[in-house]
Amino acid sequence: MMHRWFASLIAVATVCVGLLGCEGPALVYTDDGVLLQPQRGSGLVPKLESNWLIPDVPTPIGFQPLTSQCMATTDGMTRTVTHVYQGRTNISDAVKFYRQNLRDPRLGWVFEGVGRTDDGVQILDYTKGAEAMQIRILTDAGLTTIQVDITPLDMAPAAS
Repeated sequence: MMHRWFASLIAVATVCVGLLGCEGPALVYTDDGVLLQPQRGSGLVPKLESNWLIPDVPTPIGFQPLTSQCMATTDGMTRTVTHVYQGRTNISDAVKFYRQNLRDPRLGWVFEGVGRTDDGVQILDYTKGAEAMQIRILTDAGLTTIQVDITPLDMAPAAS
């Protein structure tokens, strides 16, 4: 009897999902396999400064680092950093997040320009003393990837 009831429940659930589209929110994972929670509300909010992986570059709440793609070195005067984060948002909210939060004079970054590649990657360029920072933002299938590169100014890629 219990088996027949369970089979009926599965059949009803299958019809609901298949015909009525009653499926839940899509599950989105980072490239490192971490489940990302859906964004709540509009816009992005920075994590507490103590949780930033780069001390002078904010990280949005809900974004996870791809540790397999993160590295940082220093020569004592300048840094070479590549950090990659993934989360759920749209590209315009991610751009707005960095444009707003990097204006903070305590962080020391100077906005140099914005660009876009042919494949839709949004690029933000900043400088700070002897360092250049380029933030590359791409959204694909509900997953937004943010790559932050900090290099000595004389090794920086050409501004967008």
